[in-house]
Amino acid sequence: MDPTDKELREWLSDGPFPGGGFDERLRRRIEANLDRPPRRARSRSLWTALGASVAVAAALLIGIWQWSDSGTEAWQANRDAEMSMASQPEAVKLAKVEEPLETAMLIGLRKDISTPDGGVVSTYRTILVAPESEDKLVVAAQGDGIVMPYKQSFWFLNATGDDGSSSAQTISAYEAYTSKKLAAVPEAAPVREGLLSERLLYVGHEYLAVAQEGSGAGERRFVQSLKQLSESLGTPYDSSTEPHLSLEAASDDEATEELKEEDAVPVNVGTEQWSIIRKQGSWAGVRYRNSAGYGALDLTSEEETGESLPDKIARNNSLPIDWANVLALEPAATDAYASVNLQVLAVALDRQLKIYPYGRENSAENVLAIDLDPGESVIMVQWSVEQKYTEQWVTKVSEILQAASASGTEAVVAK
Repeated sequence: MDPTDKELREWLSDGPFPGGGFDERLRRRIEANLDRPPRRARSRSLWTALGASVAVAAALLIGIWQWSDSGTEAWQANRDAEMSMASQPEAVKLAKVEEPLETAMLIGLRKDISTPDGGVVSTYRTILVAPESEDKLVVAAQGDGIVMPYKQSFWFLNATGDDGSSSAQTISAYEAYTSKKLAAVPEAAPVREGLLSERLLYVGHEYLAVAQEGSGAGERRFVQSLKQLSESLGTPYDSSTEPHLSLEAASDDEATEELKEEDAVPVNVGTEQWSIIRKQGSWAGVRYRNSAGYGALDLTSEEETGESLPDKIARNNSLPIDWANVLALEPAATDAYASVNLQVLAVALDRQLKIYPYGRENSAENVLAIDLDPGESVIMVQWSVEQKYTEQWVTKVSEILQAASASGTEAVVAK
């Protein structure tokens, strides 16, 4: 009979086992086991085959997922695992090194400029960052205006206005690249009657936040779909009939679909005026004291809604690495953006963006620095995480910006 736990504790309390740990009882147990037939080893072939089948099936599923949405949806299934890994600095440092660098980052910037009449006009520019090699990122394209990926196409948004001596300015928008070819640049739409000023505050993959000043004093702020914005071009401005998405409809998929089908201005259902701002690591919805109406807002009453923005407004709206890892790279960081596959990390400083090929051992040596002008801020970040989409982005964004520049559709800059 084997010794009981009580016996073992008694033996341990008395010091080392007698006889150097090999006594008569142990000898008899060994001799008895020598006469027993050997156990049959479990066949590993079945488990090996099953494991291989599972691996093949998983690879096929991942390949299918990666066909849509510039490759970002393929990474959503692994999001929780990546976020858990990101909480460990050492794990993140070496993550993804074995994967080829395929990620591109499309950045939209707005610069606010004071005008002689005391107002503000805005200019916009787009910067596309893409891989040059396995461990180096470069600026692959840049130019005036905002290039916005939308479904299978690209749209071009920019400011149109007068000669720059006043703050009269509106936003223009057109489909610049269809799913198949570069589109012709249309004639600039006239400034909307009754609209004195219009600025882009946020650009997503379908929805935008805009600030508008009408003939009456004060500013209005709406969230609009790209379709609503483009179809309002050239029409007289009236804040009470301006197409938009209320805060309540933004979180209600059913209501949003009804608006798309009817193509109508929503009735007053609550928070008609609201906007989107940048916080550390994410975008956030904000509202104002008099958001239920269509009049000028009290901007000093701005407060967060307290609810996360839905994916249709801000996709992948969280930083997939711990803030401590950001500060370890850049102690003066004020904000950061990272691709869902953790290949690219952009850190915002006071007047600069530093973009890292994250996870590479030499990422610090290959950091790409982009200087920001005074009054310039990030209003859009879009990602491509698959090589074939990244190559398309480099080609199409470059052609769009070149065509816009050649047509003279650059934003008006105050003198």
